[in-house]
Amino acid sequence: MVCAALLQMAWGRGKRGLALTFGLLWFAAAQSPNTGIVVPVDGIVSEHWMYMPTMGLFLGIAESFSGILRERRKAGVLLVAAMTSALCVATFRQNMVWRNIDTLYKNTRAHGGRARLMSCDEGLYLLKRGSFGRARQTLQYCLNNLPQTDAYDRSRLHAELAMTWLHAAAGQGEMTAADLRRARPADIEAAKKELQAAVREAPRYDWARNALAVIDTGQRRAHETAPRAQKEKALRDMKGAVQQGKGVP
Repeated sequence: MVCAALLQMAWGRGKRGLALTFGLLWFAAAQSPNTGIVVPVDGIVSEHWMYMPTMGLFLGIAESFSGILRERRKAGVLLVAAMTSALCVATFRQNMVWRNIDTLYKNTRAHGGRARLMSCDEGLYLLKRGSFGRARQTLQYCLNNLPQTDAYDRSRLHAELAMTWLHAAAGQGEMTAADLRRARPADIEAAKKELQAAVREAPRYDWARNALAVIDTGQRRAHETAPRAQKEKALRDMKGAVQQGKGVP
């Protein structure tokens, strides 16, 4: 952009090219922090990086065309109408991409976005939305591709995977006995394994430790109440048999 501005200054010969030169230099200055030339940037390009640079660029282009089309008003009106229509269509299509996080991630993935980084955020979004099966697949993909050195992030992912097994939406705070009543015994065991893995990765992860305590307490109470429930059922059967005159076997 700087080279283009210098060429425009030479070609424009004074004030005639001043507006376009101003727009090119604005774009170059506003975009320079995101180029990675001065400070390395972990990314190719982000949409919001272009807001400020394109403002100045289009101001310069518009001012340049206004001078050229000053004596061709009909052509100017047609050009403005065509550009407005094109920008309206582009805006509508981009709004469809930004409709929600799911559509945004699908579009980003389709255009070469890094799947691992997106899958972590997408998995948490699906978990909050209650899409537990999809959340489990997405979070597992993220975990499988996360370096072993990221102990805390791996621990957090294990905890989120445990929540998918218990069908507990993210952001609800501490785990409760109600979460266990909603889950099948096999799912509770799967969640327990994920929480144990979370504690192994980060022994000071209090949420995972507390969740394990809730599961252990719930399972212990279930084992204690099972014989009592069986005895109560047997007594009810005996009373029913006596009342019906069948006697006690």
